[in-house]
Amino acid sequence: MREAFQAAQLQLLSVQEDDRTLREEIDTSKVQCQQQSSEIVRLILSLKSEVTSLKEILQNTQFIQHGLQSTVNSLIVERDFLLDALAKTGAISSATR
Repeated sequence: MREAFQAAQLQLLSVQEDDRTLREEIDTSKVQCQQQSSEIVRLILSLKSEVTSLKEILQNTQFIQHGLQSTVNSLIVERDFLLDALAKTGAISSATR
């Protein structure tokens, strides 16, 4: 009976040690998970900031492009008007135009 009791005590100590080891591993894993989560949040916020900056740059570029396109369209209209005027006065032929 005594041997069975000692065997049970040894088994209990082994289970307790395994439990302590598992708890330490869980605590370590929790800390690592929290650190990784913090890093992911930091990276996401950084990416969001970069995307916002790129969006602003794109919007400014589009605004400039629209302005340039309007200028080009105005110049084309003005060129056509001047060519018509030159052709009407005979300064250039209609074929040259």
